[in-house]
Amino acid sequence: MVGAGAGFNAPGVIRFRAERVTRHRPRTRLIRIDEGHPGVRDHLGARALPVTHPADRAVTALARP
Repeated sequence: MVGAGAGFNAPGVIRFRAERVTRHRPRTRLIRIDEGHPGVRDHLGARALPVTHPADRAVTALARP
């Protein structure tokens, strides 16, 4: 799962829901792309990757073969 630029304006809508889905689905990984608030909750451990870059550059880099 990729979350890009969710920030904290409405964390219950996207940000926390993505963490909840990741927590309940063992094979799911979360990549959070956000320049200002890329952090993820500790309980996700190695299943989450915070990325502190502009979303357009990060997604372009992830799409490269």
